[in-house]
This record gives sequence, C-alpha cells and structure tokens, in this order.
Amino acid sequence: MKNSINELISLKGKRAIVTGAAAGIGAAIAYRFAEIGANLELVDIDMKGLKRVKGEIEKFGNDVKYL
Repeated sequence: MKNSINELISLKGKRAIVTGAAAGIGAAIAYRFAEIGANLELVDIDMKGLKRVKGEIEKFGNDVKYL
C-alpha cells in the first residue's frame, strides 16, 4: 500500500528555513514543506521572486516570512 508523504510526515508547528527559495529547487522545497504544514523562513537575493513564492505559499495557511 502506497502512502503519500503527507500521510507519513507532518511538520505542523515546526519552522523551516529554506535558502534559494525564490525559484528552482529552493522554491520546490518551500512548497513541499508548506504542503506538510511547516511555517517558513524564506531566504534569497531575488526579493521579487521571494515575494511571489511567499504569496503563493500563504494560500496554504502557513506563516511565511522572508529575508
């Protein structure tokens, strides 16, 4: 029987720091962590990209901050 990662792992109530979060692998990791309940600190030099990713992740209901 296959389980999704959402059934196996929960990061609800945890905070994750994701570097390079404005695009690519960093953004993908941020989205995945958000899906499994993590609150996030997003870091990147691309502020425009960070604001975009932050806005999209906030739709999950997670607390998201960026630097």
